[in-house]
Amino acid sequence: MCIAAISREGGFSEDELRAFFLVNQDGGGYAWADGDGKVNIIRHINNIEDYVNTGKKLAIHKNLMTHCRIATVGTRTLENAHPFPLLGYKAALCHNGTFFHHVPGHLQSDTAHIVENAEKLLGEESLMTPEVVKEVQKVVGTYNKIIILYGSGNFVLINEDAGHWSADLKRWYSNTYWQYRANSEKVAREALEKGIIKA
Repeated sequence: MCIAAISREGGFSEDELRAFFLVNQDGGGYAWADGDGKVNIIRHINNIEDYVNTGKKLAIHKNLMTHCRIATVGTRTLENAHPFPLLGYKAALCHNGTFFHHVPGHLQSDTAHIVENAEKLLGEESLMTPEVVKEVQKVVGTYNKIIILYGSGNFVLINEDAGHWSADLKRWYSNTYWQYRANSEKVAREALEKGIIKA
């Protein structure tokens, strides 16, 4: 299960970034806006250190969006890593969920396909009224969670209630599965090291 997250300020802790990538190793990336009407996007593929170090440097930005991918539809390529630019970098989108299942031989991810076909609506901040957000939620279903960051620095959460806000309301996460998986793998490593279990 991918993780899509946004931090209103302060970015994400190193432990969070490592956990995000540890359990979602098929590509990671970031998007942020400097207030010039465009978003900036950096994507990494299969390199946790690059992903973590980039995230630490970008923590100075407000509304920093990140995503780490498990490839369920489409190939494991940089082109399928999130976030995706919309309308020539007027906005960026990342998604957690599955719009449709894998079709053998299909190289493009389901998110890339949706971006190609719906970016004119999703990429225009002025069109994403609360009413439109509700309609998009009906179309994509509650399992799919989407973050759209605009060049203005504002963002929209599709299916916000299906995700989780941090206690201080500074960070929103599309799920908490990454916490469970990272903790389980840590416990397993410690048990191996102590000889409690054998490989």
